[in-house]
Amino acid sequence: MRAIDIVRRLCRRARPNYVQAFEQGDEVMADYGLTTPLRLAHFLAQVFHETDGLTIERESGAYSASRLTEIFGVGRHSAAVTAAEARLLAKDGPAIFERVYGLGNPRKARELGNTKAGDGWLYRGNGILQTTGRGNHRRMGATCGKGALFEDQPELVTDPRYALLPALAEWRESACNALADRNDIAAITRRINGGYNGFADRKAWFARIYPLLEDGGTAWEDAAADDDIRQLQEQLNGLGYALEVDGRNGPATARAVRDFQARNGLRVDGIAGPLTLAKVAARLGGLKGEDDAAPDPLPGGKALRSGTVQAAATAVATGAIGLAGTLDVEQAASMVAAGKDVAGVVRDNQEYLTLGWLGYLAFGGAVAVGVFLIWKRLRDAGTLPRWLGGLAEAGA
Repeated sequence: MRAIDIVRRLCRRARPNYVQAFEQGDEVMADYGLTTPLRLAHFLAQVFHETDGLTIERESGAYSASRLTEIFGVGRHSAAVTAAEARLLAKDGPAIFERVYGLGNPRKARELGNTKAGDGWLYRGNGILQTTGRGNHRRMGATCGKGALFEDQPELVTDPRYALLPALAEWRESACNALADRNDIAAITRRINGGYNGFADRKAWFARIYPLLEDGGTAWEDAAADDDIRQLQEQLNGLGYALEVDGRNGPATARAVRDFQARNGLRVDGIAGPLTLAKVAARLGGLKGEDDAAPDPLPGGKALRSGTVQAAATAVATGAIGLAGTLDVEQAASMVAAGKDVAGVVRDNQEYLTLGWLGYLAFGGAVAVGVFLIWKRLRDAGTLPRWLGGLAEAGA
């Protein structure tokens, strides 16, 4: 079955220009390696989500005040739009995108290559994979062999002659074919979106598309084995799960990840991201007796490992990551115990942590608060004298 057949069957309200692009797009999609059911299904799932079933050409500016704060508000986006600002900006597309993508948000403007007043609106989300920013329009044009065409005329990104090119260029640039071969929709979503926004909808589209393309078998059976998935399955089995270690991210593996997340106070999304992997490693370490001392009971049934190095590392992790309210002290300790680089975790999870310039200014104070919390918990648990004794011995 051709891509256009999927479009006609599942996207009944698709824009005519998109329909025409897919009608004449078989050859160019093959040139970009979309030659297997898994690859094509994953590509279409991302495309259909980003365009709401091929009905969206440009990102809408008709945001209500509540929707603005939900998407671009404080703690959710680098723009950090306040409720008062949102009321003034609501429904004003040019003003909204200048504030969140343009010069009104210098950090994001630099990231997107928006250098002139009005760029936020002119280069807002555009086309099949919602290319955003002057810089990305320029880069996609160059990558597709079209020079500055899309930067000079961004409206051509949705022209039937070119509509598939920026999306396919981004797909190749992000090495998504290899991820599709592993059936790793979480990794594909992160590459395309920068996070996991709309992840459930992307999975729902894939679940509808793939059965129409496959010729026997199932997605996870057709997926290539992956060493990272195989390692995760082995680790989960070490924690009592009974998974087949085949390196394929099938429904049993996803269920096990969700169950582990639910039992360990993590976001339950079935995605084995950095925080989940750190927690798995920490739990395995505890089972194998790799901690430097037995956990000390603390109020609320939580535990904090003793040792001066662990205490100091936990304070730093708590200061850097706890700013977003994402981790408690134990989770931060688990992350550090698993050997995770704090800066790397922050960088890999910006969609959750959102450490803006204010967070960096507050870093020093947050570290001090982390140290104080550790001291207070140890004191309340009655373990402070033993801990201080350990310090004295280390000094000797």
